[in-house]
Amino acid sequence: MSLNINRLPIISITKQHGFGLIEVMIAMTLGLLILGGISQYYVSGNHTDVTTQALNQITDNARFIANKLGREVRMANYTGPMRIASTNLLDVSAAIPLAYDLSEGITGFDNVASGAIPAELAAHLNPTTLVPSPNTDVVVLRTTKDVQPVMLAADSTASNITIQNVANSSRSCASGTPVSGICANDLLLISDYRKVFFFQASSITSGGVITHTDAGTPGNNVTAWTETFTTVSEVIPYQTVTYFLSEGENGQSALFRQENAEPAVEFISNVANFQVTYGVDTNSDKSVDGSYIAADAFTNWDNVLSVRFSLLLASENNSVVDTPMSVSAPAFPNGTSTAPSGDRRLYKSLIFTAALRNRIQ
Repeated sequence: MSLNINRLPIISITKQHGFGLIEVMIAMTLGLLILGGISQYYVSGNHTDVTTQALNQITDNARFIANKLGREVRMANYTGPMRIASTNLLDVSAAIPLAYDLSEGITGFDNVASGAIPAELAAHLNPTTLVPSPNTDVVVLRTTKDVQPVMLAADSTASNITIQNVANSSRSCASGTPVSGICANDLLLISDYRKVFFFQASSITSGGVITHTDAGTPGNNVTAWTETFTTVSEVIPYQTVTYFLSEGENGQSALFRQENAEPAVEFISNVANFQVTYGVDTNSDKSVDGSYIAADAFTNWDNVLSVRFSLLLASENNSVVDTPMSVSAPAFPNGTSTAPSGDRRLYKSLIFTAALRNRIQ
């Protein structure tokens, strides 16, 4: 049998072609465009996230400052349910230190570091090396602590008073435990409908018995009371709080808070400016007359009805904005409205007003 090769089917083999140079270049170009779009989206999203975080941080700080300072201003010069002149029983000299002059509800100092710091303020700040930032203000408030007043459980004696043990407190004491929000060595206000005393709790028992001796700092000048407070009287812890701007732990200016004569602590970081003005009643009509004025523009602090705070808050991160920000009121302490070169932090102003509740209608 013969094989006829000519009659076998012919298989056609087609050559296989790859991508050409033009096709590769087009693919690469499209890939780069897509990659660039994704990168731009990521960078934009990351920048938005940084800005949002900075804004949230500033907003949280603003809310905390306004709540804390607002409450302390409202309770400054508080003397109980009746607006009665107070008697200071603390053991202080004729030149009463700022920390213990509790009868004066508020005191302020304007641009204290632009010249010599007043002697009474220099002696009050603790530590004295913590100098207020140039061209910023200082405010001193005599106000209640953030606890509820407590009533007497029995009429007072010459040497002690006994308070009701109404509830545990979230406060912590340097020694011992609080009773109805009161600790040993607290400065206290006691008031009824006829009189108001400031004194220091020398000790307090778990049963709420408070003594008032001459021991402690500053101690009491009058240790045996001739007046009697009855069970309608209320007691509440008092304090002197001082706010000022100085250099914080991160090298930026921060708002500091000092209680009584204790060391000042950093209250809120990244506060670039702190300015305080006062609403003053000049004609005894229990309303603010004219515009808010600086501390050096009047002398009678009993006429202050309200306080206006102007703060410039900054972000912690220094890479938030593309160029140094320009701000309005308040400006930076040096008087300029634009952040220094290289400062790319986000800045926002906080301006709020609080009234002294005991001095308004």
